[in-house]
Amino acid sequence: MKFRVLPVAFLVAIASLLSGCAVGGKFPSTWSRPSPTSGTCDKLAGSFVDVGASAEYPNSKPRLSALFQFPYKDWEKADYLKIAIDESAKVSLEIWARGQFGDTQIPSKSKLIISCKSGSLYWEGSLDELSEGHGKDNPLFGVQHGKYEIARGTDNALYVLRSESGGGLIYMFLPIAYSDSSWYRFDAVR
Repeated sequence: MKFRVLPVAFLVAIASLLSGCAVGGKFPSTWSRPSPTSGTCDKLAGSFVDVGASAEYPNSKPRLSALFQFPYKDWEKADYLKIAIDESAKVSLEIWARGQFGDTQIPSKSKLIISCKSGSLYWEGSLDELSEGHGKDNPLFGVQHGKYEIARGTDNALYVLRSESGGGLIYMFLPIAYSDSSWYRFDAVR
């Protein structure tokens, strides 16, 4: 029996063209809902713990400072973040650490350009810009896009919806398109 390469290659090509995935992060029913917002973001100002909770991965420890794109050397020391919003809707972020003799601000800057839309903080960009483990070691050759939206909950916590999408070739061979979203929660500092 002679093995024919052409039909097998054709089937692999068809299967590859149909590859893709979509994962939708559901908002946990045990979490307080984000409160209805007005057109301003001033309700989002406050201090929030840096280590939060993930809806999809309960054992993970997402960092708010990492989502806001602070350098790793700074957010590994962070205990909480302060978000301030001035009259012109300009957002400023500060990382703070608790110490034996009081709290200390960690001098660091986030490079994000954050906007306010319908009462939620919002930023987006390519995942190379919003690098969270994406970058030169990423096996996907193509386009990847990330978007973050932040709203305050009725329980005073901060809720973050991270959305990602992309398409291209994995290892320059297998075509793929994907979409993913995840919810995170960060309590207000008490």
